[in-house]
Amino acid sequence: MDEQTTQAFSYTSDALKQMMTLSTGVLALEVTLLKDIIQSLPHIAYIALGTSWVCFLLALLLGVVGMLAVTGSLSKDSKLSPASIYGSNIRIPALFQVIFFGLGMTLTVVFGVMLLWIKSSDSHGAMIGGYLSCIT
Repeated sequence: MDEQTTQAFSYTSDALKQMMTLSTGVLALEVTLLKDIIQSLPHIAYIALGTSWVCFLLALLLGVVGMLAVTGSLSKDSKLSPASIYGSNIRIPALFQVIFFGLGMTLTVVFGVMLLWIKSSDSHGAMIGGYLSCIT
């Protein structure tokens, strides 16, 4: 295997590991801080938080699948080329890992905005109480 192919597989492996680490870290932080932020939130806020957790878990699972695909590609007997890194066995799990991680982060931000919005409305009157009850 040439140097370019070795580097491509190494960087792919590192990217998958990094996304897995970030997913695990964000999920652990949210679960740890959950007791501090639980209050009378609208149902949609809990849906956003729960869905973000599912997305992070899926990103973590797809990272494992991608790492196994990289390992499987490297252990094949055939000669690998730089184009081997773009095989569907690696590309598809990596793509969906990025999509689910991005969706999880977006839903986490949505939950945070809802939380801040509700806290600010509690201190400045019920400016959004009716709006959020219409959504839920």
